[in-house]
Amino acid sequence: MAYGHAERTLATIRLLEAETRELLSRQEHLDPEQAQWLREAAESASRRLCPGGAADPRTKPHQAGVR
Repeated sequence: MAYGHAERTLATIRLLEAETRELLSRQEHLDPEQAQWLREAAESASRRLCPGGAADPRTKPHQAGVR
């Protein structure tokens, strides 16, 4: 399938993102850029895990769950 390579690449990126989130969450002090990335990554992960659940406040109600 043509999308197999892209799916494997995306899976690798998401794994690295999860590992980075875990490492940053263990730090006592984060600089503002790290803290912002950690918040955005956590929000992104929760949207992927709960599509159509809690809507992104930046999304219009009729767009919730639409990709």
